[in-house]
Amino acid sequence: MKFWALLGALLVSTGALGAGSWQTGKFESAAGSRDYKLWLPDGYDRAKPLPMVVALHGCQQNAEAFNTQTGLNDLADARKLIVLYPLQSITINPMRCWNWMLGVNQSRMGGEPEIIAGMTEQVAKAHAVDRSRVYVTGLSAGGAMAANMMACYPETYAAGAIQGGVMFRMADEPSTGIAGMSDISKANSPETTGQQAWQCSAKFRGPVPVMIWHGTADGVVAPAHAEYTLRQFARMNDLTDDGEENNSIHLKNPETQVIKTDKRRDYSQTVFRGFGQDLLIRNLVEGMDHAWSGGNVQIPYSDPSGPDSTRISVEWFLTKKR
Repeated sequence: MKFWALLGALLVSTGALGAGSWQTGKFESAAGSRDYKLWLPDGYDRAKPLPMVVALHGCQQNAEAFNTQTGLNDLADARKLIVLYPLQSITINPMRCWNWMLGVNQSRMGGEPEIIAGMTEQVAKAHAVDRSRVYVTGLSAGGAMAANMMACYPETYAAGAIQGGVMFRMADEPSTGIAGMSDISKANSPETTGQQAWQCSAKFRGPVPVMIWHGTADGVVAPAHAEYTLRQFARMNDLTDDGEENNSIHLKNPETQVIKTDKRRDYSQTVFRGFGQDLLIRNLVEGMDHAWSGGNVQIPYSDPSGPDSTRISVEWFLTKKR
């Protein structure tokens, strides 16, 4: 448990800076229950459905800390978004980590993905949410769970962003999962898990857009996981396109550019097209360790010298509809 303790250490609860308001709630089902916090942006009007971002925190974080780290609520006020923060229970995981590597949570039924998807639906019904524009993002363990959500519930989420995370079913049990984070040779095949992702989605048909963020100096989750996640979702999209493994969606002829920023770190962005859109995007932040790129320095595992991944991801989200 030392890794998880280090990953979440010193995170503190801080208040939101925006002009919107926090709401609290709880989701309960046969799969289990979780609390959540919801940010309703400044000027929220029940008569005007808004996009929603589901934000999956890292270990030992809460909604307030994850908001402080990412700046999601301020961006939500500016762009008129709702932000849903599912909360991991300390009784389920003492470090409040999402249990992405357990078999029950690599499934469409009975585990944390079912709870998060059910919570998403509950909030969408109770509030003015544009159901065609619901997205999911997360950091580290939350990023890995975001990958699970995009694999198993693509009909619910129009796009996802995975930051410092791993692909769906990277490992089949906790021991290999923890080892595989730093040793890519212990990870499952991304092509095999891409097939498994399509099976978990109930053989979904349509685009599954994913944006990946990773630091090239990540010392917790090896940078090679960005490539594995990319290959997994390429294989999944190859199947969601026409139901056949025929390279109808593939990783040839990408558009790659090095993007200079007004901050210390530049990043390499590679865009793969499919379904007539920018379908898969891999952003590699030069020299960044395990962190939220552009994150608030008050929160550990943030790198304020990196590009503003919150803004970049959300602006890309808003080009996608389900």
